[in-house]
Amino acid sequence: MSTRKTRLIQKSIGDPSEAIGVFNTETSGETIPIVLVPAPRMCCSCCFTVPTGAQTIVEKCGRDYNENLADSGLYVGCYYKQVAYMVTPAAITYNAPVKKCPTLDNVMVDCDLSLVIHIGGSRPQAVKNFIYKLGARRFNEYLSAACDEGIRQLVRDTKLDDVYELRGSGGQEGPEKLLKSLSETFEPYGIIFKRAAITDVHIGSKLVQILQGTTEFSAKLKEAEKEHEHKMKIIRHDNDRELKTVDRDYDRRIQDSQNDQQVALVDREKQRVDAQSRRQVSIAGAQENAQILTKRAQADFDVVTQQAKQQNQELLGRVKSECEAERIRVEQEAKVRVTDAEAVLQASKAKADALIATSVAEGNATKRLKMVREHNLRMAQFEVSENIARNSKLVIGGDSGEKLINTMVNFQAEV
Repeated sequence: MSTRKTRLIQKSIGDPSEAIGVFNTETSGETIPIVLVPAPRMCCSCCFTVPTGAQTIVEKCGRDYNENLADSGLYVGCYYKQVAYMVTPAAITYNAPVKKCPTLDNVMVDCDLSLVIHIGGSRPQAVKNFIYKLGARRFNEYLSAACDEGIRQLVRDTKLDDVYELRGSGGQEGPEKLLKSLSETFEPYGIIFKRAAITDVHIGSKLVQILQGTTEFSAKLKEAEKEHEHKMKIIRHDNDRELKTVDRDYDRRIQDSQNDQQVALVDREKQRVDAQSRRQVSIAGAQENAQILTKRAQADFDVVTQQAKQQNQELLGRVKSECEAERIRVEQEAKVRVTDAEAVLQASKAKADALIATSVAEGNATKRLKMVREHNLRMAQFEVSENIARNSKLVIGGDSGEKLINTMVNFQAEV
């Protein structure tokens, strides 16, 4: 079960001397009076008492007139000067149970938060800031909301498997962050938080059974892993033993292979020497055959050279004789052509003389030729006129027609 939530209250008392008894005896697990308000003084009162063990604020006419807190003892004064507030100097334990806080994996849990609070811290102004700026009732409401929000935010960032680790206060990161946040929030009101601890975390019974089953399963799983690891060690041991056997067999085979390699190297060296000897013999035989083939090729070359020279001489003589015959034929043909050309020249000269004679004769008979030519021209005109006259469909008019008719009927020939 969760602890009951503590309420911080302001309580009225009759006589200021009763304050210590109220602070020490009338507290319970549910309510804690942190501020006491004495009853007003009687008009006929001439003195009042400030008890020891309380942080006392004295007002004059309802107004704080002293920068410091009132010291304990007997005071003489009018009735309007009286003890207004008395704040407990003791540490206060505040219990704040928070219901149904969701974890990171959305599981609802209940948390019990315990805070140790001190008001004022022996600073007069801090006590007055608490009384005049906040008050017990508003402090109770404000602290309840702040604790609820801080716990929910803290649990919201934690997985269900790690939620039990939030319990306690020594070195826990979550409660330390919550304590720091509360201190920064309430510091202007003169409130000091000494310690913050999550006293307990509650989850459902079914969920507890599930988590217990999970833990048992994890234990069985670890046991199975250990058994598996033991079997793996046995397998590795057997494997290492077989591997060593294989390594020894492999080393033996390597030695055999190295021995075979040495024998093969010796055989290869012997074969190399034999091959070198055969190579020398083959080279000597090849050189001898090469010399024989060279001499034979030189002899063949000399024979072919002589035959080529002989054939060249024969071909040269034949070509010279053919050239001489062709030259003689060409010279004879050239002489014939020269003779023909001279004959053609004589004939051309004769034709030229004839043409010259004809020209001279025509020049002498120019007038007679003119008359003949005019006669021929006139006859041609008459033939044209006759052809025109034979065409009955021809219509002639105008100056051109007159000229044509005159030409056709004019039979005189110009001499």
